Amino acid sequence: MKKRPSLSDIAGSLGLSKTLVSLVLNNKEAQYGISPETSERVRQKAAELHYRPDRMAQLFRTGKTMSIGMVLPSLSEPGVAKMADIAEQLARKEGYALLCATTQGDPDQETQRIRFLAERNADGLLIVPTGNNPDLTGLLREEGLPAVLTGRPVSPNEPLPYVTADHFWGGHLVATHLLEQGCRALAVMSEGQQGSPAAADRLQGIVTTLADAGLSPSPSSHLVAGGPDPEAEMERQLGGLLQAGRLPDAIIALEDGLILPCLAAVQRLGLDVPGQVALAGFGDQPVHDLTSPPLTMVSQPDKQITEKAFGLLMQLMQQITPASSAVHLPVELIVRRSSLKAARS
Repeated sequence: MKKRPSLSDIAGSLGLSKTLVSLVLNNKEAQYGISPETSERVRQKAAELHYRPDRMAQLFRTGKTMSIGMVLPSLSEPGVAKMADIAEQLARKEGYALLCATTQGDPDQETQRIRFLAERNADGLLIVPTGNNPDLTGLLREEGLPAVLTGRPVSPNEPLPYVTADHFWGGHLVATHLLEQGCRALAVMSEGQQGSPAAADRLQGIVTTLADAGLSPSPSSHLVAGGPDPEAEMERQLGGLLQAGRLPDAIIALEDGLILPCLAAVQRLGLDVPGQVALAGFGDQPVHDLTSPPLTMVSQPDKQITEKAFGLLMQLMQQITPASSAVHLPVELIVRRSSLKAARS
C-alpha cells in the first residue's frame, strides 16, 4: 500500500519547517506573517502529493476535530439556509468543517441531533433553537460543548449565550405602522397558543404598543395555524370571524413562514388585501416583494446574527469569556402595499 503523504513529506520537499507547512494548511499564514508566495508553494505541493490531513491523529494530538456542528430546523427555509451558508463560509475561513443536522422544529429531534454531533466530537455548536425545548440548558451542560444559540432560549434567564433579532422592537414597529394606517382591531396568527420565544417577544411588543396607544392590550383575535394543514385551519378560523362580523382590520403573522399561507387563506375567502384586511409578517425574503400584493415584513439581520454567533462560539472554543452573552440586533420594517391605508381607499 502506498504510504500516505505527511506534513514532513511536504516540508522536506520544499526545504521548509513542518510547523510552517502546518500553519499554511490550517489557514493561519496571515496570522503568522507567512508570505503569499510561500503559502502558494505549500498548497501546490500539498495538492501535487494528494495530501489529506489525518483527522484522527489531529484529535489525539490536540483534542480537536476542527469541526463545528450546526443544528437547524430545516434547510428548506430560506432564512435558515442562508444562515447555514454564511456559517459554512465562516467555518471554512477558520479551517473548520461545518456539520449540519436538522430537527424539523421537533425538540426531541433537537436533543438527538445535539447528542449526535457531540458523539462525533464536534468542537462547538451553533444552534437555531426550536424554542420549545425546556431541557436544552441541561443537555448542553451534560455534553460539555461550547454552544451559541441564534435565538433566545425558552426562558430569558437561562445561562446560554445567544444572538437574536430584537423581536420586541419588531412587534412595536409593525403595530405602530398599522395604527398609523388607521387599523384598530389587530389580530395575530401563530403556530400555537404559546408560539416560539421570538413570537412571544413580538407579541409583547405589539401588546405594549397597543396599550401605549390607549387601546385594549389584547389583540382582537389570536388565530392558531396548527394541525396537518395550517392553511386550511387559517381559512376556517378567518371564515368564522367573517361570518360573525368580527373580521380584524389587520392580521400580523408572528412566526417566520406564516405570512404566505395566511395571504392564500385570506384570498381564498375572497377578501381583498389590503382593502378589507391588511397583512404584515416577520422574516422578510425576496418572495415577499413578488406576491400580489407585495407584503409588509419585518426584516431580520440573518447575516449579522450568524456572524456574531460564530464569533462568540470561536471565543468560547478558545476559552475566552465574551463581553456579552445575550445580544439583540436591530430589525427593520419593510413597508409594502399589503398594509398601506392609501392602497385600501
